[in-house]
Amino acid sequence: MWRDFQIPAHTRQLSSSLRSLPVVPKRQQTKQEHDCGEAEPFKHKTTVPKPFQMTLRESERRRRGIKTRAEVEIENRELRRQLEELTECQKKFRASPVPAHVYLPQYAELQEQQRRMRLQETHNLRTVPKPFSFLERERLKKEQKEQVCPPTDHEKFRPFKAKPVPKSVYAAGSEEHIKEELLYRSIKIHMRAEELLHSAATPPSMIAQRLSERKRTKEASTTARDEGFPHRPRINREVPDFEARYRCFQEHLKKHKELKHTTICEPFELRTSQISSRRERVLTDMGREQSSPREQRCLCSSLSGSLELLPTKVTSATKKRHEAVRYSNMHEKQRQRERKLQRVVSQRAHANDPHLALSQTHQRKLKEFR
Repeated sequence: MWRDFQIPAHTRQLSSSLRSLPVVPKRQQTKQEHDCGEAEPFKHKTTVPKPFQMTLRESERRRRGIKTRAEVEIENRELRRQLEELTECQKKFRASPVPAHVYLPQYAELQEQQRRMRLQETHNLRTVPKPFSFLERERLKKEQKEQVCPPTDHEKFRPFKAKPVPKSVYAAGSEEHIKEELLYRSIKIHMRAEELLHSAATPPSMIAQRLSERKRTKEASTTARDEGFPHRPRINREVPDFEARYRCFQEHLKKHKELKHTTICEPFELRTSQISSRRERVLTDMGREQSSPREQRCLCSSLSGSLELLPTKVTSATKKRHEAVRYSNMHEKQRQRERKLQRVVSQRAHANDPHLALSQTHQRKLKEFR
């Protein structure tokens, strides 16, 4: 680190100039400073850097050849790697022999096996019967059965033999008994039919059809009675009450009519009687003008005319006053509304709350704590 370290030239010049100065002892220098009473100007000094202890230690270790643990481990790892490389390089390459199964003709055997499988599949497909070949199967079964036990001539041509007639038919009272059973059966059928007839009802479609048929027959009979007119108009013989209907219509209109309240005129308050008449004032002005000199008369007339013609003007102060009054009235109304709402809310809360108010329990609690 400090191998190529050099001090700059200006610092060397400064140091040589300082060396040329006479050396003054410290005590004498302090005395001179006290005598002078004025502080000397600051003098620049060069800072010579010194090496750190760790750098000195490291350089000392390198000089002596002392190595750290990490360096020792790295060197050991490198030596081990070199040894492994040397051992690998010293080994001679020898190829392994070709395995014996490589020389076997496996491809030809595989082809032969596939050919046999194809032949087996075709044979199986030929032997398997086609769908819906049950007739052939039944025929083969029949042939096999005939081969096992061949049928005899008696089994082949077996004649028909009917069952014998029961003995009850040839009995003496069999005919009368059969007749009684038939009669009893007919009576039961008749009674059942009567019950069903009483309980049955015609369907609605048939009822409507019958009513329409009756109506048609009535209309046909009425038309036959007429003097040969094929069509007879329907006459409404009831005369409606038009006055009553008109009254009902008027009442209905009154109920559903939108009523608009008329504007009620308030009486006018004319204050013309309170206005002072101008006649007297005009006469007095005319008399004053006649009595006064001409110049003064012109000036007074001009002033009086200007005063009469001057319009009244609303100032900003009056506007602000009106706004302040309106604002105070509005705030007063709002405060009254808030007080009213607060009163109503407190009453409802007091009605719904089962606990007592603080003002009621305050004195009692104070007594308890005392």
